[in-house]
Amino acid sequence: NFVKVSIAELGSYVERLNGREGQDALEQVLDSARAEKKWKFWMCRTCSQKFFYQKKFKNHLEQKHAAKFKPSTTKHMAQRVDQVWA
Repeated sequence: NFVKVSIAELGSYVERLNGREGQDALEQVLDSARAEKKWKFWMCRTCSQKFFYQKKFKNHLEQKHAAKFKPSTTKHMAQRVDQVWA
């Protein structure tokens, strides 16, 4: 299939482009996806905690880090792969 690729092939490609650091990052993402059965998550930039629900992430920021985040520009907003990379 056009879009299908094995994890081994993807890993080799990432390692070729980004070295061991890229391969390690990919392995972390894949391990998380396997364990949580979710592909998308939000990570706190302050404490590195992962959240699989946007509302829980927002609550965490407000309660733990006293954040009142209001994005001022689109660069501060999450981007969708289909809109940005298409």
